[in-house]
Amino acid sequence: MKTTRKLIAVAVLGLGLFAAGALQAQDNPLVIQINMTVRVQAASTTNHDVATFKANRLRLGAKELLAILGAATTNDFTGASLVLANRHLSVFEVVRGTNVLADVSRFFSMGGSTNYLITGTASSKSTRYNVMDSWIKTFAFDDGRGNSFSLSGIETDMLRAGAPDNQGHQKFSETTTLNGVGEGQVGGNFGLFMGTIKMSRKSTG
Repeated sequence: MKTTRKLIAVAVLGLGLFAAGALQAQDNPLVIQINMTVRVQAASTTNHDVATFKANRLRLGAKELLAILGAATTNDFTGASLVLANRHLSVFEVVRGTNVLADVSRFFSMGGSTNYLITGTASSKSTRYNVMDSWIKTFAFDDGRGNSFSLSGIETDMLRAGAPDNQGHQKFSETTTLNGVGEGQVGGNFGLFMGTIKMSRKSTG
């Protein structure tokens, strides 16, 4: 099935899938986890008539990216988390607990296909649903100081909600996973990037 995000939203709302609590829960920030391997071009060496070309293998996780952001903004982000506070406006923030330390939206950009696949089940009676959207996504970062990447691939967005309890409370969870490849720079040196960017939230509304 090939459709658009707008049609998905219309279909979901038309079925009455979202109880008020679930809609409120979806306003919560998505916590970002990063697990990428980077192969970075290293200096070549020459021994007589033989040239040797090398690449270093590095790991890039949320901790390392927060350190890069800290250097770019002259902040200490030790023990903090990177979150997508507003998906529609592409608002990225660094938070520690409930405290917002910095708005870092200017370093990030997202884009992708306007066509989507949707699979799963949804109940218009209980407003319980288990639905997954899939599309092509690009996630990019650039600190303007020689550290950047653009990762593209298939992203899945898993949305789950249980039936509301007697008080109308509904458990909601969302996990977005981008498995991609791309290129960029580390310290001004060209690199190839491969890995996963996962965003998740879970709450009761």
